[in-house]
Amino acid sequence: MTGPREAVRLDAPALGTLVPDIADRDVFICGPDDFTRTVIAAARDAGVPARHIHHEDFAF
Repeated sequence: MTGPREAVRLDAPALGTLVPDIADRDVFICGPDDFTRTVIAAARDAGVPARHIHHEDFAF
């Protein structure tokens, strides 16, 4: 996904459209804290178990 945050949705429906079987996959997230929290919440809302969500935070 590319583009400004205002134009690119990071919610559960958007993730489900991009990856229809997302609940059956591992999700890897790397980014600033707010971004990471947003994508983790969206992944959980899309049915991804917490043990399948892997993340690394960083700051600019």
